[in-house]
Amino acid sequence: MPDANETHPVTLFTLSSAVFAQRSDEILILKRTGGEAAGGWYLPGGNVDQGETVEESASRELLEEAGLTPAGPLTCVAHWALPCARSG
Repeated sequence: MPDANETHPVTLFTLSSAVFAQRSDEILILKRTGGEAAGGWYLPGGNVDQGETVEESASRELLEEAGLTPAGPLTCVAHWALPCARSG
């Protein structure tokens, strides 16, 4: 019979969103102004908060990082899971 007090390792994953925003033949990219990646170019995006869909997260990140609100619904076009780094 299994021991009820026995613990098993759990793999944690992080979920992030990124926004590919296109108008005519232009794509929105942002330039980092501070931190380790200062000067680097990136798509707006970030971590999906608990209880949020990927599309809700992408819309929120677009507003937070670029001050833009989507003109229509967002579509999730890809997803993948990345294990979180563990400390200790």
